[in-house]
Amino acid sequence: MEHTPQENRLEDIINDLSKVVKRDEVLKRITFLSIMSAWAEHPINLFLRGPSSTGKTYNVTQAVKYLPADKVLLLGGLSPTALVHDFGTLVDEDGEEFNGDDRPIKSDYTMENDKGRTIHDEASFRAANRDWALKLDNAHYRVELGGRVLVFLEAPNEETFMRLRPILSHDAKEISFKFSDRPGGGRLRTMHVKLCNWPAAVFCTTDTTYLDELATRSVTFTPDMSVEKYNDAINLLGARAAEPWLFDFLDKETEALKAKVAHIINWNEKIDKVLTPYAGEFTQAYKATRARDMRDVRYVLNFIGTSTMLHYDIRPIMKINSGSETKSYVMSNYLDLYNAASVLIHVWEATQTGIGEHCINLFYNIIVPRWKAMGSKDPISM
Repeated sequence: MEHTPQENRLEDIINDLSKVVKRDEVLKRITFLSIMSAWAEHPINLFLRGPSSTGKTYNVTQAVKYLPADKVLLLGGLSPTALVHDFGTLVDEDGEEFNGDDRPIKSDYTMENDKGRTIHDEASFRAANRDWALKLDNAHYRVELGGRVLVFLEAPNEETFMRLRPILSHDAKEISFKFSDRPGGGRLRTMHVKLCNWPAAVFCTTDTTYLDELATRSVTFTPDMSVEKYNDAINLLGARAAEPWLFDFLDKETEALKAKVAHIINWNEKIDKVLTPYAGEFTQAYKATRARDMRDVRYVLNFIGTSTMLHYDIRPIMKINSGSETKSYVMSNYLDLYNAASVLIHVWEATQTGIGEHCINLFYNIIVPRWKAMGSKDPISM
């Protein structure tokens, strides 16, 4: 019987992305899997290391175009105040959205006196004002980060990063903090903020020391730095300048993929969890040698889960009755393991060491051969 190849939607995205991103085959895959992990159980933080002008930002901004725009936050030097005002929603103590500017207006509180004339109802107005002030004092700004992709185009404000770090480190799903501000230019008051749930995050710059701790808890990779890539990118620029109309029209294939990704995201927001039948065999076969292996092996399982999500409608669904509710689990297969392994095999050493791929290549391609040529013992085995 003739074998029918499995549909691989990751490859569909990569083939389409390759129209505007030359080479960087591993980076394209790991970037797209990382940003799609925003809807996985444990979203990925991706750190892109390497010199400037190597295509870190370009790769990421092209990859996130397949996602709905409201799911992606492109961030520069974000301050805590901007984090709240740009992305926060004021809610009352019951979690209901609350307009903090909707203060009671005196003219709305009237009553008739004993002569039948309409006068201001001072008592009701004062009571409403007290209720409003109490509600405002108990309110907080909710910044919902779950199901979002944070793209740091430059290093975030250090204070902002320190606020975000527990969320990005997956230490807790809700972090509270307070700071003083004058919302709308009004009176100075204490702002209560809650950062909620885990996003996927991509850092396009890693040259700031305070990011190093988080980098040890993240996937690390360096863009292709070959001369062939540089020439291909330059030729693409020439093609755009020579025949711009070929790049201006809406590519139907790209638009179809964007629609499919939006549908996948919508569906995955409703699923309970991914089920990986061979996960037990994999973890038993994995031979840990260091403490961080307990964390790093999760990357494999997360990328398997993300690949599974991309193919949710052509994967088996298992439903489990648990008391009064039924939970649905989409089941991984070996193509999802292949998609994860084919990427992680290239980034594993950089991720475990936190060293850029270009530095690792320098070590293996230059230092080790010269060391051996001097008759010295293999430095790797020392």
